[in-house]
Amino acid sequence: MIKPRQRSKREPTIALINIVFLMLVFFMVAGTLAQPLDPELKLVKTEELDGIAPPDALVVHADGRLSYRGA
Repeated sequence: MIKPRQRSKREPTIALINIVFLMLVFFMVAGTLAQPLDPELKLVKTEELDGIAPPDALVVHADGRLSYRGA
């Protein structure tokens, strides 16, 4: 008597490939729909601005010090 061959249970990967492909197409299209910035627009250079904490802020410094309201 010959035993029937048992097929190994494999998960279908084609559905996952389809989802990844659709997501890739979606993000490519969504990224191209955004309007480009106006070339005449002058952006602020934040490196030139002083970093001032708000008056009611609790500031934690790099060395672990705490300062409240600038004190």
